[in-house]
Amino acid sequence: GDSENVQLEIIADLISHMSGRCYEILTKFYYEEKDLDRILEEIPSLDSKNALKTKKYKCMENLRKSAQEVYKRYLNNN
Repeated sequence: GDSENVQLEIIADLISHMSGRCYEILTKFYYEEKDLDRILEEIPSLDSKNALKTKKYKCMENLRKSAQEVYKRYLNNN
């Protein structure tokens, strides 16, 4: 439905404002649907799968916090 599209748009927008590294990881994972091994190959500066997992987790936490704030504002304004 519409609210789902709004949520995806909000999230895409938030991701685009995140650090380059988070943007890269989350885009590859969610939009290009690549697995961690593939992402690791494409981002050589991450030295291990654990490093990637940790980074992805932190990026997701940041994204979740931002999304909640934005979504609350959105719901309050409509």
